[in-house]
Amino acid sequence: MTDKDLKQLYNDEINGSAPDMDALWERIENGLAEKESKNVENSAATKKRHFITLKRCLAFAAVCAVIAVIIPTAVGNSSIMDMDSMDMDSVDMDSVDEIHYDEAYEEYDNADEAFSDEFLSYANLNFPQSYSGIIASGEPNGSEYFYENDVLIETEGFIDGIVNSVYAGDDCVYYELSAVDVYGDIDSGTVTVLSRSKYPMMVNREYLIPVKSTNGELETVFDRVPQIEFTSDGGIVYYNGWETLDNDDSQSILYPKSGVDDFFYDRMKFSYNRDFSKLIERWVSIQGG
Repeated sequence: MTDKDLKQLYNDEINGSAPDMDALWERIENGLAEKESKNVENSAATKKRHFITLKRCLAFAAVCAVIAVIIPTAVGNSSIMDMDSMDMDSVDMDSVDEIHYDEAYEEYDNADEAFSDEFLSYANLNFPQSYSGIIASGEPNGSEYFYENDVLIETEGFIDGIVNSVYAGDDCVYYELSAVDVYGDIDSGTVTVLSRSKYPMMVNREYLIPVKSTNGELETVFDRVPQIEFTSDGGIVYYNGWETLDNDDSQSILYPKSGVDDFFYDRMKFSYNRDFSKLIERWVSIQGG
């Protein structure tokens, strides 16, 4: 048997000995649920953010790292020259799981906590005292995907305003704002804007809102992401799709989820540089100004 044949035989055995990942993942998820349940029972005051998509990736990576060590070790215990007679069923993956599962979970759990500690939380930013708005029942304004230029093409103006009051319409929400500044053909003073967003704006807080006129009413151009928001100490919170708002000071933040299907909790950014002049300049350029 040539060296090439031996190498191919070795690779075939490695591939054939790989565990059933669906079954392994099911054991892992059951273990995660059990451990999280115990954590809640042991400490009712402990509240940890668990982000399903991220945690699953971390857990999968940790388990893959463990398996990468297990398989070569198991195969290495038998002589390569005896591969033809080697019984790969003798590698008991249930036993391996019992030995190495805690190690994999610990790596994943540490990575999850490190992620939560690494990013600034929206809840810790400096905002004026406010109260929650109203969530609209209608289909959000805007297409399914966010592209800055597409949003700017539809935008007829921007309102930099502070929310004074909120009231519900048939399938929408109306926001009355005191305009700090306006861009485009929009009256200053008190402005009313219609929105169908699942991310309500808060009374007493300041926002930068792209708007357009529909049937004689001003409405938000895009409702599928939170509106650009200003903090009391000169900061700005925005969806990472607003490319022209990015600067050297920008950092990712953890944003509160509005539902189980909300995927924007880790796609929001914050910066103490609230200069949005580049955004207005791009909008003017796109509008042909």
